[in-house]
Amino acid sequence: MDKTSSYKLINICVFCGSISGKDVEFEEAAKNLGKVLVEKRMHLVYEGGKLGLIGCVSKAAHESGSQVLGIIPKALATCDIIGDTVGELKIVSSMHERKAKMLDHVDTFIVLPGGLGTLEELFEGFISPLARRILVTASTTHQLIEQLEAFVPQYDHETSQLDWSNDECSKRRKLD
Repeated sequence: MDKTSSYKLINICVFCGSISGKDVEFEEAAKNLGKVLVEKRMHLVYEGGKLGLIGCVSKAAHESGSQVLGIIPKALATCDIIGDTVGELKIVSSMHERKAKMLDHVDTFIVLPGGLGTLEELFEGFISPLARRILVTASTTHQLIEQLEAFVPQYDHETSQLDWSNDECSKRRKLD
């Protein structure tokens, strides 16, 4: 990452656990991330609720002055499983629509520790096996934000050469 990106990150989606887990350091890192987003004048988009690590991030960001948008499926919004959402709340019909709305609203994603749901959110549709080089890892929240701000996309040569107007894939599926 020796080049500098001119892309300004504004809206950040954070995926992480709805439980805090056993390690207090994760909770502190989540709170710190919420505060760093405010320092960098970034806005938080998240899956809604106030429990666990995601609650730590959203509460810290909201209390420190960040714009916060929670996107949550109606089925989860109507029950008391996740607790109240801080900031603006957008209710959608399904988990799939939630992810699509998140993609529409954000510039990048940050993933903190979580369970199977966190992994599913990260890998379902967001990161193809060929694009795993877009993952950025860091030891501290400040290093993470610096690396994201300096990130320069590297495009897969074969993928970038695809003719996206071509409908060959669907033609092949019909033949099978």
